[in-house]
Amino acid sequence: MCDKKKPKNPYTTTSVVFLILTIIFIFVIFLPSILNMDMMRWGFGIAFISFFLVLSFAITSGIYASMARRLNKVFSEVNLLAHWEYSPEEWGRYYKEEFKKQKSEKWGIFIMIAIITIVVGGIFILTHKDAWKVLSAVFLGLLMLLAIIAFIIPRIKYAKDSKNINPEVYISLNGIYLAGEFHLWNFLTSKLEKASFNENKMLIIVNYSYMTRTGVSHTNVRIPVPLLKLGEVKVIVDKLNNT
Repeated sequence: MCDKKKPKNPYTTTSVVFLILTIIFIFVIFLPSILNMDMMRWGFGIAFISFFLVLSFAITSGIYASMARRLNKVFSEVNLLAHWEYSPEEWGRYYKEEFKKQKSEKWGIFIMIAIITIVVGGIFILTHKDAWKVLSAVFLGLLMLLAIIAFIIPRIKYAKDSKNINPEVYISLNGIYLAGEFHLWNFLTSKLEKASFNENKMLIIVNYSYMTRTGVSHTNVRIPVPLLKLGEVKVIVDKLNNT
């Protein structure tokens, strides 16, 4: 294990920000009374909106605080399975291959959503012929937006990865930190599904699932394995699969 400073936990900062907002809006709830405002005109409205903001901010702060605790466990030696650092050559090979994979995945998702959008849009246009121009513009705009997202996201990640001067990974029973990206499971609806090793690509592939509004979604985390760390891979994969 390495004694160097561990990466910053971003969830802690977010939790504190929402906690401060919670405290501020608790004060705002009582502000109309303090200022002797007309309660029937403005006071009750301000208090009512502030009350729901307090609930929202407090819940959000609690969620991020829980995520921060879980992320700290990723860095703790009790749960840590491996901490690897990458040479510029190893990292360069990885993020260039990852860029190709990300482009393929994002365009695949775009094509699938585009087909659904065209089918649904076609049905709407056929059943609302009087508004076909507006509907066509809306669905065409949606397709353009999805295409832009599919184009931009892999390039943002590529730019970020290419500028990472200290690439490293923490693999834990609780989640993974990989060069600035955090993946947590056993949290809310997330669940670790499977870990495997692709010997040809020299990648540990960890699949975890989580619930979204449209159902269960899956994420694959592809972790490059340094050549000198091959002996640790089997133990890591076995422990993850037995979590």
